[in-house]
Amino acid sequence: MSNKSQHDISFSVFDIIYFKGEKITSLQLLDRKEILEKVIKEDTPLLNKVRWIEGNAEQYFELIQQHDLFIYHLE
Repeated sequence: MSNKSQHDISFSVFDIIYFKGEKITSLQLLDRKEILEKVIKEDTPLLNKVRWIEGNAEQYFELIQQHDLFIYHLE
């Protein structure tokens, strides 16, 4: 006997490996993200794309640290 979960399931996609039956991992990540935008045109409660920001990664990381949104421990 199975009980239905009270939690909703959602899939978050951050990369695409195959497109139209072809493996595309040889493409740059930004190129694959452009393809992913075409494949998943609109987010839904079940399926959504992970948001990303191109450029200024170091400044973005510093801003996250300033607001205590990320803690990194190297042990």
